[in-house]
Amino acid sequence: MLRDLQRVESARIDVPKLFDGRPNKRWNTPEFYVYFLVVGSAVAFLAWNGHLLTSDFARGPRPAAAASSLHNHRGGVGLRGIRHGWLPGLKMDLSDYQWREFRERLPLLCAVACAHLSLSWLLRLMLPLTICRWTKAALAVGFVAYLHGTSLVFLLALSLANFLLSRFAAGYSIAPATIWAFNLSTMIAVRTFDGFHLANISPMLAPLDVHRGVFRYHVCYNMVVLRMISYAVDQHWHRVGRGLARTNTADGASPDRLTYKSRTLELQPEDAFTLAFYFEYLFYPPLYLAGPILTFNAFASQMRRPQTTYTMPAILKYILRLLASCLALEVLNHVIHANAIATSGVWRIAQLSSTEVGVTSFWVLNFMWLKFLVIWRFFRSWALLDGVETPENISRCVNNNYDIEGFWRNWHSSFNRWLVRYMYIPLGGSRFKAANIWAIFTFVAIWHDVDLRLLVWAWVSCLFAGPEILAKWIARCPAVRPWKASWQFRHTCAVAAAINIVVLMAANLVGFVVGLEGVHHFAIQLMSGNGVTFIPCALVTFFCAAQLMFEIELDREYTLARAVAKADTNAAGLKYPDPNERSIKFT
Repeated sequence: MLRDLQRVESARIDVPKLFDGRPNKRWNTPEFYVYFLVVGSAVAFLAWNGHLLTSDFARGPRPAAAASSLHNHRGGVGLRGIRHGWLPGLKMDLSDYQWREFRERLPLLCAVACAHLSLSWLLRLMLPLTICRWTKAALAVGFVAYLHGTSLVFLLALSLANFLLSRFAAGYSIAPATIWAFNLSTMIAVRTFDGFHLANISPMLAPLDVHRGVFRYHVCYNMVVLRMISYAVDQHWHRVGRGLARTNTADGASPDRLTYKSRTLELQPEDAFTLAFYFEYLFYPPLYLAGPILTFNAFASQMRRPQTTYTMPAILKYILRLLASCLALEVLNHVIHANAIATSGVWRIAQLSSTEVGVTSFWVLNFMWLKFLVIWRFFRSWALLDGVETPENISRCVNNNYDIEGFWRNWHSSFNRWLVRYMYIPLGGSRFKAANIWAIFTFVAIWHDVDLRLLVWAWVSCLFAGPEILAKWIARCPAVRPWKASWQFRHTCAVAAAINIVVLMAANLVGFVVGLEGVHHFAIQLMSGNGVTFIPCALVTFFCAAQLMFEIELDREYTLARAVAKADTNAAGLKYPDPNERSIKFT
C-alpha cells in the first residue's frame, strides 16, 4: 500500500480531459460572444438585484401611503448581524460568526504573527536544532494554554494518549484501524460533551471551569485530530517502510529545492517522531486555528530545511492578493447582505420572489467562498513567512466549478489531499471509488460537526456524485472516444454541468447555511411565482457559463502540457518544438 501511495502522489498532475488534443480556441467565435453576453448580463443582473434586495431590507418601516404593502412589510423586518459600515451611507453584514470573530481579532492575530515570526527566526539562528525544537514546542504549548486556559488539561491528555498509542502500535497491521478508532471516538466525544469539564472529574475543580480561555478547544479539536492521525499513520508507514530508499527526490526535485509533494513522501528519520516535534506539529501557531492542513512528514521536513518554493517577493505578492481579496469581501458585505437574509430566516416571511431567492443563494455561496479564501490565505501567509509551505486551500473561483469531483478537489484542497492520503488510498482508491466516497463524505460531515443537516449534505453529495462517476467512466470507453471532439459531446457535457451546478448550490445551502428545513422553504419559494421563467433562465445561464469553464480548463490543460513537454525535452537535451505548430498534440 505504501508503494501505491508513493506512485499516486508522485505522479504528474492528471487534468481530466473533455476532448482529445487541444482544439482551436473558441474565444473569438460568434458562439462564445453569445455566451459572454449571457453570462455578463447574468452577473450584472445578480449584482443589481442583490443590492436592490439589500436596500429594500435596509429601509425602516414606512407609511403604507409611501410604499407598497410588500415593501412596507420588508422594511419592518430586521436582519441580524447588520452593523454600521465604513463605506459612506452603507451598513455592513456581519451576521456570520466566523467572519465577525476573525475580523474583530485580526489586529491581535497580526501582532501574534509578528511576535511568533520574530521568535522563530531568532531561535533558528541562535540555538541548536534539538534545543530549538523543544523551545518551539514549549512556545506552541504556551500559545494553546492562552487560548484554552484550564481546558488545556484535556487537550494535552488526548494528545499524549494518541502519542503513546502510535509509539506502541506503529508497525503492526492493526495500527491504522486502532489509530482511526481512537481519534474518531474522541472527536465525537469532545463535540458531544462540549469539550469536557473539570467539574466532571471532581466538584472541587468546578471553579476552574470558569477559566477556559478565550477560545474553546473543542471548536478546533477536529483540526488537531487530523494532525494526530497524520503523525501516527506517518510513523506507522515509517516503520513499515524501513529498508525503502529515502524519497527525497520522489518527484524529480533536487535535495536543495524540495517541493511539498516530495516532502510528504520523504521518510523521516526516527528522531523526527519525538514528543517535542509532535507537540510543535499539533500546536503550530500559524496553522492551529484554521489550517491549511499539513502532513507530519511535510512539516518535519520543513522544520529541518525551510521551504524554497516561494521567494520573499512571491510571498509579498501573495499577501497583496490576500489584501485585495479582503477588500473585495468588505465591499460585498456592504453592498449585498445575502448571508444575513439567508441565516436570519426573514426570507420566510418577507415574501421573496423566486428570482430573489436565487439571487440570495448565489451571493451567499460567493460570500462563503471569499470568507474562507481570506481566512485560509491569512494563516497560509503566516506559515510561508516562517518557512513552511502548505497546500493552497482554494485553488479556483467558486463560480468556476461544474462537477462535484472537481469542486471538492479545489475547495479545502489541503483537506482533500489529506483524505486521499489517509482514507481514499488505504480504502482501495479508484478500485472502490463509488463505495469510498460514502465513507469519506460521512467522515467529512462528522468532522465538521455531529449534525443531521451535515450528514444530509454529505449523502446528497454522494448520491449525485454516483451518476457523475458513471458518466465519466462511460466517457472513457473506447466506443465513445470518436464522439468526444464533436459539438454534441461538448453541449451534452454543458447540460450535465448546468445540472451539477444546481446540485452543488443546493447541497452547500443545506450543509452550511439554511439547513434541511430552510432549503425546503427555499425550494417552495423558488418554484412559486415567476419560478417558471427564472429556473429555465438560470439553467441556460449555467449552460453558457459551463462552456466558458470548459474553455478555461482546456487552456490550463494546454499550458500545463506545454510546460511538461518543455521540461521533458530540455531534460533530454532536445529542441523544444514551436508551440504555434498546430500539428503538435500535447496529451
